[in-house]
Amino acid sequence: MNRFHRHPVGRLIPPKDSRGFRWTFRLAVCGLLALVTPGISFADDDYAGEAKTINASDGWPLACTYYVAKSTGTNVARNDGDKNAPVVLLLHGEKGSRLFWDKTSAIPGTKLTFAKLLHDRGYAVLTIDMRKHGESQPEGVEPKFTVNDYAMMVADLASVKEFLLQEHQAERLNIRKFAIVALDIMAPIACAYAEYDWRRLPYDDHPIPAMATPRGQDVRALVLISPETSIGRYKIASSLKYLGSCTPNISFLTVSGSQDRSGNAKAELTLKSFGARPDFEDHVRHQSIDTNEKSDKLFANPSIKVENYLVDFLKKNVLDLKIEWQDRRSRLDRE
Repeated sequence: MNRFHRHPVGRLIPPKDSRGFRWTFRLAVCGLLALVTPGISFADDDYAGEAKTINASDGWPLACTYYVAKSTGTNVARNDGDKNAPVVLLLHGEKGSRLFWDKTSAIPGTKLTFAKLLHDRGYAVLTIDMRKHGESQPEGVEPKFTVNDYAMMVADLASVKEFLLQEHQAERLNIRKFAIVALDIMAPIACAYAEYDWRRLPYDDHPIPAMATPRGQDVRALVLISPETSIGRYKIASSLKYLGSCTPNISFLTVSGSQDRSGNAKAELTLKSFGARPDFEDHVRHQSIDTNEKSDKLFANPSIKVENYLVDFLKKNVLDLKIEWQDRRSRLDRE
């Protein structure tokens, strides 16, 4: 039996967390890879993804770039069709935008951005301008952030998940192989959403709960780069305490520069919150890199090769997962 069925799952929207404050977001939702080395050949194509707008639950327009998964190519190690493609959501950092992943995160010595690097190896990839960032900043809206804005960012990720579920149902990806990569302040947002996803109860459409059609528990890997430990009301330790109980069905990687004392300490504290254990070393780890760079700047130094660690981790914990595509509609709604 898949281990996560042994773990208790909470109500869809828990009224209070362990510190007693009310969760302020209410999620209204509609409806063989190798390390990057000089010897690897890179695809020489001009595909730069498709610009899309996803409407959040409150109507807020979220600007995205979607890289549709490909099942064939020089570096694609998957031969089971598009519907079993893994998907990665890339979240920018403070004052950033999706253009970092789409344009400026080029791997040193190549023309590939990190988004295209993943796409070239068979992943579906989605980059997004978070609320009040980049092109998700409507004209006339004050670019100041409130506690409620951060709460809505978590809800926004639920709307993003709905889009990915549509792609799943169209057999263009497998939502059961879903990873999130987040920079600095978006780390607590990513973790809060992953907690929500893992707390979602399955449909009541089978007498055996383990056989019921899932509605969540799809986030299989979190990669947090120079993570902040809190934003708004969200404390990363609170989410990770719950998510740690779901290991090894969800895997976790923190990355930081060892010379960035504050960032390295926060990353190690974050890992401790997750409850890392030696027997889960392949699933839960911290990668400290000998540099004082942090967040998106880690991608700019050719001697660091931070993408190697990320690509290797995602291969082991997402790409190589043996989870077959399944219809995500309730059995009660299928013909």
